[in-house]
Formats: sequence, structure tokens, C-alpha cells
Amino acid sequence: MVIQRSLSEAQTRRRGDLLVDLLVGSSGAGSLTARASLLGADLAQPHAVLVLDGADHQLRQRVVDLATNHNGLSADVGERLVLVLPEEQPLEVGRRLVRTGGTGTVPVGRAVPTVGVAGPVTGVDGVRTAYEEAARCLDALLALGRRGDVADAAALGFVGLLMGRHDPDEHVQARLGPLLDYDRQRGTVLLQTLETWLAEDRHLSRTGERLHVHPNTVTQRLDRIGRLLGDGWQSPENILELGLALRLRGVLPESAPEH
Repeated sequence: MVIQRSLSEAQTRRRGDLLVDLLVGSSGAGSLTARASLLGADLAQPHAVLVLDGADHQLRQRVVDLATNHNGLSADVGERLVLVLPEEQPLEVGRRLVRTGGTGTVPVGRAVPTVGVAGPVTGVDGVRTAYEEAARCLDALLALGRRGDVADAAALGFVGLLMGRHDPDEHVQARLGPLLDYDRQRGTVLLQTLETWLAEDRHLSRTGERLHVHPNTVTQRLDRIGRLLGDGWQSPENILELGLALRLRGVLPESAPEH
């Protein structure tokens, strides 16, 4: 039994080391594919990629067992648990883990994990890309206060669409960069004014009331916003894009407003 346990632990370590190298290392795709094959993992087959936050010891062991018994890979990457499993329904795998902890029974008195998922994908590059997308989905769930939930990019709506296919920071900077830079350099609140104005359906008086300023002050700030963003900034298309960028900024931890 001791020998068997030692072999199992060594196998788990090898799978974990391989996954870490696959996700954040610099090894070539060929050598990683060969190492995976030696461990029974065929990366040419479709794989689901899951990134978990809040997994307790019992769930971590269940994830390790899933990876071992189904020719997958699992590892702690930073403070999160990553599972790469030969499955074509990533959301369903995540929902099982959230719903039952992967044990088949509803967990009682235990924290429920939050799970970002992506895939199915194949190959080393596919797994790496899916890992980044799943991690961004997890970030969005946590920022939105949806702990204990599971989602992929599609389930997150427009936020997931942007986070899954574009760099979210670049999108925010492209739309709101002039206002962010102006506020940062001068200590103004143009971004807050724009966000409040849109939230109040572009009503000057209600915006002023929420910001505790006179409506004329709101008008002056909007004029400044217009000069910074350029002609046509109030067109329906641009207003929509600004609103989406503001919403996206709100779910990016690194982009959260400073206080």
C-alpha cells in the first residue's frame, strides 16, 4: 500500500508539473505533447479547460482523481486549481463540480467553488489559449459577485464575448483612454460623470443630483468629455460602445476605479 501510494503521488506530481509547464512554461509543443502521451493524455483529442477558485481539500482531491482516472491533467497554478479533461462539454463538467463537488452528492456545509471554463480545444496552443479565456471568465464571475457559479465566455454575454476574443484592457483603453488619462492627470471625475449620466438616461438634473453638483456643472463636464472623445461621441453607436466599455471596466479587477 505504501508503494502504491508513493507511485500514485509521483504520478500526480508529474501530471501537475506537466500542466504547469504547458500553461506557463517555455517548453516546445512537441516535447509537451510527448510528455503528455507518456502520462496517457492525448492532447490531439478535444479537451475542456476549467479554472477553479475556492476549491477545498476534498474538491481538490476529487479533481486530481478525475484527471488521473480520465487521462487528464490538474495542477495548482498560482492560487487557483486548473483541470484539463478530455471532455467536449466544458460547462457541464463545471456545473457538476459546482453542484456536487464532483462527488455525485450535494455538498453540505462546504464552500462552493467558482469556475471559469473554455473549450473544447486540442493541442498545446489550444489548451494555453483556453486556459487564458477560462481564467478571464473566472475573473469576471468574481468581479460580478457571482461566487459559486460557472460560466464560459458565451454565458457571460457581451462581457464574455469581449473577454474571450479581445484583450479587455485594450478595449477599455481604446474607448475610455482619453477620459482615464485626463482624470488621472488632473484629478477630475469625467469618467464618473459619464457613467452616472448614462445610468440616469442622459438626464442632466438627475445626474447632477446623484453627483451633488449643479446641472450646469454636468453640462460643462459633458462638453469637456465631447472635446476629448471627438465629434459624434453622442451618436447611438458610440453611446453603446461607451456603455459597454464602462461595464467591461467594472468587471476587470485591475481596471477598478481607485479610491
